[in-house]
Amino acid sequence: MESISNLQDLKKEFQQISDNNLAMDKNSLSSVGYMDIETTGLSSEHNHITLIGLHSSDATSVYIDTQNHKKACQDIDKCRYLVTFNGNRFDLPFINKHYGLQCNFKSIDLMYLFWQMGYYGGLKKVEQQLGLSRMSEVEGMKGSEAVTLWHKYKAGNQEALNKLVNYNIEDIVNLEVLFNFALQRAQNNTISSDELKQNKKNIMNRIKNNESLYIWD
Repeated sequence: MESISNLQDLKKEFQQISDNNLAMDKNSLSSVGYMDIETTGLSSEHNHITLIGLHSSDATSVYIDTQNHKKACQDIDKCRYLVTFNGNRFDLPFINKHYGLQCNFKSIDLMYLFWQMGYYGGLKKVEQQLGLSRMSEVEGMKGSEAVTLWHKYKAGNQEALNKLVNYNIEDIVNLEVLFNFALQRAQNNTISSDELKQNKKNIMNRIKNNESLYIWD
């Protein structure tokens, strides 16, 4: 699996991006997938995957539980680029352990790009540093609560699943926002907090108006 792990390589890979546009042209954008998983714990040996979220310009999909995770893997393998946050160390090895991936895509792990830009910590901490917020239902929610919500769902609480899905959607949508930020920084462009917030709003509107949300259960 080839990885793009610094801003210089990112700039070379996406040289066709306009300096004045936060998004790529549609053909380029549709080849980028934004992926995040939820699990019952941190150990791929002792825990399992509960949700796999995959977001692109074409669809925003949340795959629930074992029977549809193989479908998720097929869709992941269709991506030309796969964007994650700490995915090279966590998400991708976890998926490979349980299901396997062809890994023909180029991996773009944003954690390393944001280290280069001076932003440290997990995804939510980086979001906070950039002034991004999440929908009120999941604002401030921690990974440990995601595990609790899964167990509540398995005990029959559908609302717990709905909240967990929204938590995962925030993860994968914000990956696109941060990816766009990194692309602009790679080209030495300055992005304001207001522009980032508007970028996220545009993405959420795109999901609502032009895409499908698939929940596989």
